[in-house]
Amino acid sequence: MVAPSAWTPESAMAIQVALGSDVAMAFDECPPSDADGAIVRKAMERTTRWARRCVEAESLDGQLRFGIVQGGTDVDLRLGHLAEIAELPFDGVALGG
Repeated sequence: MVAPSAWTPESAMAIQVALGSDVAMAFDECPPSDADGAIVRKAMERTTRWARRCVEAESLDGQLRFGIVQGGTDVDLRLGHLAEIAELPFDGVALGG
């Protein structure tokens, strides 16, 4: 098993493949709820980069993959991030913390 500190988008997806999950969630960064806007934006950018890598990772036949939207409590940031994640070839979209 990969230690959490060494996780990558690829290893996170591989673990979900190894578990045989029906639904696999993309690897994302969820900043603290009280994070300032710069930290939230950086987490969103990283989550988008990681999401692109997740869709390229190996999957199981029939496994559904979901991207995760970040943006903290800022509605405009969330809507903007939703637009970015929705453009990727995921089966669905989840709302992050």
